[in-house]
Amino acid sequence: MVIGQRRHSKMAVAIAFGFFFVATVCVPEETKQFINQLNHGSLSIRMNAANNLEKLGLLAIPEIEAALPKAHGEAAFRLPRLLHALVLRETEYFLKPSVISVPEGEIPLHKLIELIIQQTNNHIVISDEINQTQLMHLSQTTLSFWKVIEEIANQTGCDLCLIQKKPGLALEPQTTKKEWLLSTTSDELIRIVVRRTDPIGSNGAKSTRVILNLAWEPRLRPIAIDMPLSSVLSEGLDGQNIPLINRRGLIEPTPVTGRCWVDLPIQLEHPYTSLNDIDSLRGTINLWIPNFEHNFVFAMKPSFRKKGLRLSQTSELSKVTLADMTGSLDRWEKTDLRDDLFSTFTAYMSAHFETPSVAFESHRNWLRQNTPILLLPDDVCLTPTDHHVISRTDRSVSFRTSFRVPKSFTPENSQINWKLPVGIAQHSISFWLQKK
Repeated sequence: MVIGQRRHSKMAVAIAFGFFFVATVCVPEETKQFINQLNHGSLSIRMNAANNLEKLGLLAIPEIEAALPKAHGEAAFRLPRLLHALVLRETEYFLKPSVISVPEGEIPLHKLIELIIQQTNNHIVISDEINQTQLMHLSQTTLSFWKVIEEIANQTGCDLCLIQKKPGLALEPQTTKKEWLLSTTSDELIRIVVRRTDPIGSNGAKSTRVILNLAWEPRLRPIAIDMPLSSVLSEGLDGQNIPLINRRGLIEPTPVTGRCWVDLPIQLEHPYTSLNDIDSLRGTINLWIPNFEHNFVFAMKPSFRKKGLRLSQTSELSKVTLADMTGSLDRWEKTDLRDDLFSTFTAYMSAHFETPSVAFESHRNWLRQNTPILLLPDDVCLTPTDHHVISRTDRSVSFRTSFRVPKSFTPENSQINWKLPVGIAQHSISFWLQKK
């Protein structure tokens, strides 16, 4: 399976007062036609329409959502099931290793890097000291992302380095540093190696801290990562078990920002004070990965207001549910400022997950990065002046979002567009580090 670019969007330019046009998904024009054909008198046409909608994948989801409330006949039967299938397929995309298809024969390094980015959305930094016109010859024409990167490192005589600069993955000239252990994992989404060992206590007499380096495909954006200590097993050269200082609890890394790796420390008991004493190390890594992002649209319907009352709406809530995620506009209000031109429009919104998740228990404000936009009736939109978390549970998070709006602004017939991940997937991967 070759994973290519499947997300298409278009952006317009900024205009006065910081207004922006909306970034929209390019939905094929024939989508509505396929939906209408689901009620056609011919079975073959109905089947072809369903197949064509399924082929469109993510691009068909907005039109299917819009058609559901008014769907009737066989369309009312097929559309919910088709929507569920599309959501499931897009979700599974995030849990499969990327696969790169390369042409037979030799290919310049810079062209190969272009193929990696185009087919997988995985970026990598190349040092200026590396000859990017160097010809590469791969033994296979279809390889996973990490296999291709390792082949590049081997053929160019480079090191695969993990750096602070985004995306955190780089090829740099080779150093004398060597990896002591050979890494294998239960799938090809991650790569894990021992970065270093640190003796603890006088001359390492007490214990040894082993720093494991975990890297994942840059296209992934884990919300939380942990390693259950109960899963970690280590053996010495004599085959005996190496005890851990603590086998309870989790190792949870610090927040990951703009890079595709993190260090995970474990502490082994004395007398194993160096990597030379370790024959193998195994364990389990848990990644919580947000599924594909969907544009949740909250329409603000006209509401009756008495003269002199503050402009607000709490009676009619706007909710949108797709798979395991529900986004809701809980209430809004407009506050006049001491300004002749502008007011503040504040929306209170929530994102709800069907089941409890470590993602919402985490201290990271990961959803703060998904800021809503306010779309006005004339197709001009505003970005928030602030966007803050006001509450959090194990399955939901609520925000207060403010926009600077013209004094004449009225919410009727406006809408808020908010891109949210459609659910969060827990992905467990086992690893085994062995002496080379």
